[in-house]
Amino acid sequence: MKELSSPDHSAPAVVAIARRVKPGYEADFEAAVRGVILAASTFPGYAGGEVLYPETKRGEWQLILRFDTLVHLQEWEESPICQGWIARADALTIGAPKVLRVNGLEAWFALPEVPNALPPP
Repeated sequence: MKELSSPDHSAPAVVAIARRVKPGYEADFEAAVRGVILAASTFPGYAGGEVLYPETKRGEWQLILRFDTLVHLQEWEESPICQGWIARADALTIGAPKVLRVNGLEAWFALPEVPNALPPP
């Protein structure tokens, strides 16, 4: 896990999670990440989410979730609902996920570490 700055708990926060899907489980994984976005959207401070699809079947899928504050992102990540989705994703993927969290002003700009991610509205 890489954190780019010291946390400002009232600033916008973004988490980007990259995973490699087990061959043959792409449709199941796509359904799971859509479920994550739907579940996260019911939490306070949710500001949007995207799925970035891999260029090839063996590439990394990226899930990007944005919250209005780091506190709201942490509440989502610590929730039993989020933990359940993580367990489901673990069963469909290979290896550990790559997780990048940013907060503060950097969450409002495009970062090379999070390609194609849009800043919050």
